[in-house]
Amino acid sequence: MSRIEELTFKWLDDELTDEEAAELEQLLASGPAARAEYASCCDVEASLRSRAEDFDVSARTMARIRCLAPRPVAPAAPVPVQPAQPRRRRTAVWLRLAASLAVLGVVGALLLKRLRPDPQSNPSGIVSAAISQVEAEVVVSREGRDIQPRPGFILLDGDTIQVAPSALAVVTYTDGSRLVLSADTQATLHTGTGTDASGSKLVELARGNMTAHVRKQPAGCPVIVHTPTANVTVHGTRFSLLAESRSTRLDVVEGSVGLERTSDGAAVQVAKSEYAVALPEGDLMATALPPRISDGLVALYGFREGTGNMVHDVSAVGQPLDLHIKQPDATAWLPEGGLLLKAPAAFVSSTASGQKIVDACRTTNEVTIEAWITPSTVDQIGPARIVTLSSNTSERNLTLGMDGRYDGWPPKGGTRFITRLRTTETGANGMPRLHTATGSVVADLTHLVFTRTSKGTTRMFIDGDPRAKGEIGGDFSGWNPDFRLALGDEFTHDRPWVGTFHLLAVYGRALTAAEVRTNFRRGKDMDPPR
Repeated sequence: MSRIEELTFKWLDDELTDEEAAELEQLLASGPAARAEYASCCDVEASLRSRAEDFDVSARTMARIRCLAPRPVAPAAPVPVQPAQPRRRRTAVWLRLAASLAVLGVVGALLLKRLRPDPQSNPSGIVSAAISQVEAEVVVSREGRDIQPRPGFILLDGDTIQVAPSALAVVTYTDGSRLVLSADTQATLHTGTGTDASGSKLVELARGNMTAHVRKQPAGCPVIVHTPTANVTVHGTRFSLLAESRSTRLDVVEGSVGLERTSDGAAVQVAKSEYAVALPEGDLMATALPPRISDGLVALYGFREGTGNMVHDVSAVGQPLDLHIKQPDATAWLPEGGLLLKAPAAFVSSTASGQKIVDACRTTNEVTIEAWITPSTVDQIGPARIVTLSSNTSERNLTLGMDGRYDGWPPKGGTRFITRLRTTETGANGMPRLHTATGSVVADLTHLVFTRTSKGTTRMFIDGDPRAKGEIGGDFSGWNPDFRLALGDEFTHDRPWVGTFHLLAVYGRALTAAEVRTNFRRGKDMDPPR
């Protein structure tokens, strides 16, 4: 075995000393042959497993892969993130998987190009959008043909997307705008008729539910949505739309949206936290949405402090479980509200135990954890801890995180949200876990919810839509009342997550799907209950 092979395998095993790491770097800098030998070692190890999921790896290992891996630029994140710094991990060998990084970089670039065609070379008929995610049965009807799309499928003017019951499709435009088409939905995409028709967007929503995240549009180029009973005009906002044969319901999460009834031209402007329903007749008016769900609330964080190193529990339930920011220099309070964890060193945790959360959930054997977050990047794995009630990497009551595959970089197919829940049947580490589909994480504002009923039914929701369902038996009698609540990392400080927290809520019961959607419609900037 050559010295490069020896050091490479030690590197993959996370057993390199600092002196050996420096030696390996010098060897790799010596020329292409040394780097080829290094890459060959990685290929050999990657071939041992074609699929590697559900592992728990340290930030140190992943930081090294990040430093070496070429990868395409992700969709613009709201705030730049400092590169991860290697950390010593406390666990032993994870896997020898570094995998053909150069090849993956080229493949990733090609996939990105498919999803983001050059606007200057866009042929006539392309609506500058692609199917970015498919769950279950989705069909695109094009000129009399039915096509089963895969992620990256380029959409043409006049394509009709049909989403079967219990399925879902996500359409992503080149400007980052997204349309989430829920179960039993049909929509047809066209180029718009604005002043810049090539960049404008027109959607015919024949039926079903569509949640839209629309980037700010150029002047004179609003997004237009036609339903059987109404027209919707959007300049840049977040909203959901339910189209039925005789009615259209519009709920506005952020910004303002215009709604016009087609039968008589009656119109109304619907603002944030309002809704309107266009019926064949009667008044068309904007009405305030119902308040957030407060029944069963145990802890609530609005991240509106704006300064200092404390995040206050404003639930007004029991003793406040306030959180302390451990590394203020690695975080930033945002002027519009929210706490950005801008570097892996950021860590926010309670000084007291999560006793009140444990007591409430033990009583019902139910739990809901709700988070409005913005991941800074989509390539965070580990799993990267978003929220955790735990002690270390192998003992927890509940963890909400991000994860992906480990047999290449960037993670193949993207990343997903995961939940680990401890019961008398899953054990101390909460495995097996529940997760959303690969590719479901975006570097954008996201409403993420996990629920578990006393009967064992588990669900995960993204932006009000159900995205995963499972069964976890047992009860919460094994929950440890001494575990503390933490955001952005594990207590061992080796599973960091970077991004922004806008709201976090914990309930001692399982919210229903309707209640989850109520909280989504209310948005991230609601006032805490008093």
